[in-house]
This record gives sequence, C-alpha cells and structure tokens, in this order.
Amino acid sequence: MVKMENGTVKTVFKNNRYKIVHSDLGYYLMDSDQSIIGYLCFVLNWIVPQKIYIIDEHIADDLLVHSISNEIRSKNKLFVVIIALSIVFFHILSSEILHYGSNSSTNYSQIYQFGDTALLMPSVGKVLLLLITVSIPAIIIRVYLSVLSKKKLYKKIEYTTLTMKKIRVVPSSFTTILKSLGVYLLFAFVLAIAFFLVIVSDNYWIISMCFTMILTLFLLTNRLAVTPTNYKIRYIKEK
Repeated sequence: MVKMENGTVKTVFKNNRYKIVHSDLGYYLMDSDQSIIGYLCFVLNWIVPQKIYIIDEHIADDLLVHSISNEIRSKNKLFVVIIALSIVFFHILSSEILHYGSNSSTNYSQIYQFGDTALLMPSVGKVLLLLITVSIPAIIIRVYLSVLSKKKLYKKIEYTTLTMKKIRVVPSSFTTILKSLGVYLLFAFVLAIAFFLVIVSDNYWIISMCFTMILTLFLLTNRLAVTPTNYKIRYIKEK
C-alpha cells in the first residue's frame, strides 16, 4: 500500500450511483453499486477495496455537468408509472393469495399478552414467507435503478474499458461518519417497524406496499458510503 491521500468526491450529474474522486494523483470514476455486501451495510464499503477508473479532468467536468435528454426523461416517467402500477397489483394479488392459503392452525403458533390485549403471531415459516413476498418488488426495483444508472452513464462513457485501480476510501470528518450511520440506523429501525406491521396486519396490501418502498430506500443506503465531501484515500497496489 502507498500513503494516505486527501481527496474530494462529487456525484455525477443526475446519477448518484457514480462518483468523481479527485486527489493530487488525478481524477477517477467510482461505482457505488460495485460491492454487493455494501447493500446491507454501507459501512463495509469503507473497509472493502473499491474499484476506480482513471479519467482525465475534461471527462470529469463533462460528467458533472452533462444534462439528460428529454427523450430519456420521458422514458423514465413511463417506467415509473408502469413500476408503480405493477407494485400495487403485485401486493393486492399476493395479499389475496396468502390469505386464501392461510390456515389458523398452522400459520399461527404464539399468543402474546399485553395487558388486556392479546397479539396473535404467525409461525416462523409464515414470517419468512411474508418477508420473501414483500421483499421481491423492492429487490426488483433496486436492480432496475442500478441498471438504469449504468445505461445512462454508458451513453456518455464506457468506463469498464478504462484503466482500473483499487482504493480504500474513508470520510475525513468524524461528523460525516456519525451522520451517515445515523441515517442508516434510522432506516433500519423504520424498516423493522414496517415489517412488524406487515406481520400483525397479516400482509394487508397497503402496509406491505409501504414496507416495499422503505426497503427500496434502505437498499439505496449503500450510496451513503461515499457522498460529496472530503475523504482519506488509500491506493492499493496490485500484486
């Protein structure tokens, strides 16, 4: 490894999947979605080496100010409408199917008493089935957003053909680390509450749809690892 460098990070125009990293050694393009484990805990992106692609100052400036055509905007709006309608239909249909196949003697196994209130909880198998069912749309949306971001950038530059290096990047400010962790923990807490409501409501479609939206946002927290601010960058030598 070489010495730690000071660097700055900026987000590519209208495409927060990609970041422009600038240090005394030059300009680089970084993909925030390259690490799968970072989807679940973005802090791991500060530990796992990240791939960066060497670009010049002209390309960096162009990516920071490049605008998106009206044609692309129109297509994106159409996709958003289609996805939204598909999510609503999926949750209504899945909710009806799960209710149709429910059997109280097998799907509920524990009763919790809170004062005068009794809470009937489903079995572990039913909980896992609910989790998988309501997570599928969020995963599909997250993959779609990632692919869409890549296609947008590819219209400007085929970055995978560029020279690649590896770095470790950590925020220079402890305040930035605390803010990012705070946002992550908040999303995790809200996500847990939302799934609990899915369970107690027996997958009521409106609640499960809200869980899908929250999970989609949670899966985007991996991009909190590298946001526009100052960073400490350690370049890793290839063996």
